[in-house]
Amino acid sequence: MNRLTWLSLLVSLSTHATPQLALEAWREDIVDGSGKMGQHVSLAFDAAGAPHVTYYEFVAGDRRRLKYAHLRDGAWVAQTVDGLGNVGGVSSLALDSAGRPQVSYFDFGVQSLRLARWTGARWELELVDGLESVGVDSSLALDAQGEPHISYYDLTNGDLKYAWKHAGAWLVETVDAEGDVGAETTLALDAQGRPHIGYVDRQGRLLKYARFTRGKWEVELVDVTGGAVGPSLALDAEGRPHLSYFDLRRDKLRVASREGRGFRVDTLLSVKAGLRTSLTFDRGGEARLALQEPGGNILYLRRARRAEWKTVALQGLEEAAWGASLALASSGSPTICYSDLRQHALRCASP
Repeated sequence: MNRLTWLSLLVSLSTHATPQLALEAWREDIVDGSGKMGQHVSLAFDAAGAPHVTYYEFVAGDRRRLKYAHLRDGAWVAQTVDGLGNVGGVSSLALDSAGRPQVSYFDFGVQSLRLARWTGARWELELVDGLESVGVDSSLALDAQGEPHISYYDLTNGDLKYAWKHAGAWLVETVDAEGDVGAETTLALDAQGRPHIGYVDRQGRLLKYARFTRGKWEVELVDVTGGAVGPSLALDAEGRPHLSYFDLRRDKLRVASREGRGFRVDTLLSVKAGLRTSLTFDRGGEARLALQEPGGNILYLRRARRAEWKTVALQGLEEAAWGASLALASSGSPTICYSDLRQHALRCASP
C-alpha cells in the first residue's frame, strides 16, 4: 500500500462567470456506420496530420469487438482489430513516431487488460495483466522509444495499477491501494518519460493525482469535495498537470491546475455530467476542452494563456453524441470524434 503524500490538497476553489460565447461552423464525417457503434472513442493524430480513432462495435449476442479507423487519401478506412470473444471496452489509442497505432483495451470475456499493436502488416495482440477483473478504464501513452505505458483500474482489489513494457516484458505495479481507487484513469508522460495519472476514488468520488518522481510514487488529493466524474489529464508546455472533470453532485464542469504545491480548482460551467471530458493543449499553450452533455450535445471550450475560458458553439453537429474524444493536429486544428446514438454511427467533426 502506497503512502498518501499530503501536499497542499486544494489551493483554492473558485467560480468563474459563464465563459464568453463564440460561434464556429464545423463539418461532420461518418467514419463508420456499419453497425451499432459503442462508447469510449479514442482519437490521435499522426505527424502528417491524419486522424486515427479506436472504438468498439456491438455485434450479435450483445458482444463487442474492437475497431480502428484512420483517414487516408481523404476517405476513412475502418478495420477490426480484435473480434474474438467480447472485447474492446474503454480503448485508449496512441501512435508511435512512425504513426503506427497501439491500443489498450478491456476484454469483457476474461476480464483482463490487453494491448493491440500494428506492426505495419498486421495486428499483434497480447495480454498485459490477466488477473481477474483488471484493465477497466485503461489509459495508454508511449515513451520516446515507442514503448507502451498503461494506467488502469483493478476492479477486484479496488487499486490503481500501472504497467509498462521494458526489454520485451511487461512490468506491473500498484500505484495506490488506499480504499477503492483507480477508476477512470487518465495518463500522460512528461518530457522525461515520467508518468502522471489522474483517477477517481470511488468512495466519495474524490479526484486524485499520482506522479512518479525521485524513484517513488507520490499521491495527492486534488478535489476533496467529492462527485468527480470523467477526468482528463493533460500536461502544459512546462509539464504542469491540469485535470478537467464533471462535479456530479453539483452539476458543474471544473478544471484543476497545478499551482505551487497543490491544485487550484476552477468552476467553468453549470452542466450535467456526461460520460467524460477531454482536455489537451496546443503548441502555443492554449487549452482545449471537449465534453458531451447527457442529452447528446457537444460542448467545446478553449482558453489562451493567461486568459478566460471561452465556450465555442459548434454549428452543424448532430445532437446525439456519446463519448466525445478531442485531439489536435500539429497545426493546432481540433477534431472531436464520438458515437452518434441516433444513427448508431461513429462520427468525427472538425472546423
